[in-house]
Amino acid sequence: MRNPESLRRWLLVLLTGFGGVAPASEPTTLTVDDAIRLALENNLQLRRVRNEVDAAQSRLKGASVVIKDNPVILGMVGPRSSVAGRSLDFGVELLQPIEIAGQRGARVDSAEASQVAALQRLAGTRVALTARVREQFARALAADQRLLIAREATTLAHQGRDAADERFRAGAAPLLEVNTARVDLGRAVRQRAQMEQARALAFAELGVFLGLPPAQELTLNGDLKIPPSAELRTEALVEQAFSRRAELKEAVAARESAQAEERLSIRESFPTARVGLTFAHEQETQATIVKGVLGFDLPVFNQNAGHRALAAVRVRQAELAVDAMRQQVGLQVVTAVARLRASQAAAEGYAGEVVKAMEENMELVTESYRAGKIDFLELVVIRNQAIAARREHIDVLEELSIAAAELELALGGPAGELEQ
Repeated sequence: MRNPESLRRWLLVLLTGFGGVAPASEPTTLTVDDAIRLALENNLQLRRVRNEVDAAQSRLKGASVVIKDNPVILGMVGPRSSVAGRSLDFGVELLQPIEIAGQRGARVDSAEASQVAALQRLAGTRVALTARVREQFARALAADQRLLIAREATTLAHQGRDAADERFRAGAAPLLEVNTARVDLGRAVRQRAQMEQARALAFAELGVFLGLPPAQELTLNGDLKIPPSAELRTEALVEQAFSRRAELKEAVAARESAQAEERLSIRESFPTARVGLTFAHEQETQATIVKGVLGFDLPVFNQNAGHRALAAVRVRQAELAVDAMRQQVGLQVVTAVARLRASQAAAEGYAGEVVKAMEENMELVTESYRAGKIDFLELVVIRNQAIAARREHIDVLEELSIAAAELELALGGPAGELEQ
């Protein structure tokens, strides 16, 4: 009989060859820089904005055409009746509309401003995506570490239950302690399951940012740590954001595009010249007639009033959008600075030997209970305090990383470029 393990591998190869079973993908190990690079390459939103840039470039190409309208050719043919008899005359007329009021310049200005706005939108999307990846990377790291603590807590709960059983069999502990230890173990197992679910969700959301397949396993190479503190001068940072934020530059470019559209709407109300040439042949007299043509569209009934009024409204809207964006940028910087300061202050509470003391308490408390140095209630209280403190430490580091990423987003660039 074939070895069961060999048979299993043979079936796996066979099913994989026919597409029945997909081979397990190797875990991808990522640093935060790797994650940002993947996101900038694969993120769907960023690819959509790149298409908008291509569309803006195409619009500029169309607006740059020197002569907007194609020439028009007219053919004329018909009979002539006279005392000499009947004859057939024919003629050809060629007309070319030409803009003479600077419409092309206004159209090019609008298209160029729209292209600048699209490029700034792309730059802003890249900055926002980079900051969001940093945030989600920190969340995933925190979820990973919370799961590690939950597994350690489960192990300690197992040890506490075993120690309670030993003391009960030795007559040194009542049944109440054993039952309480079993309940405590059940709670630890439940919390570990919750942490496993939270980790899976955090890693899946990170994978979406990176454009990876849903089933792709990730291993993160990095740590939640306290970055070197920098002086945060709010007023200077607000001015820095005004000069760097791509969203503000996009709003300014959109305003310039609206202003150019308004100029175009005014100039389109001017007459459009039509120059051309006519050629006619009279069969009866065998005469050939060539004439030049110059004509103008007279804006008597349609003076483009509706388009001009709409363009003026759009200019006012664009101006208000610039003012609103400046207010929003300032508020985001102030909020991000306050959040980062609070996070830094909270992180300072875990400086020195605090973290080491929490880890030592988790390691020593079970042995102290087993040796009868503390009772079970003290065991549960001390262990739960140590576990809660370690989780709070992770929360603080996670919040600090997210706050730094939010300030990077508010400033329109990496936080490492802050003036020290």
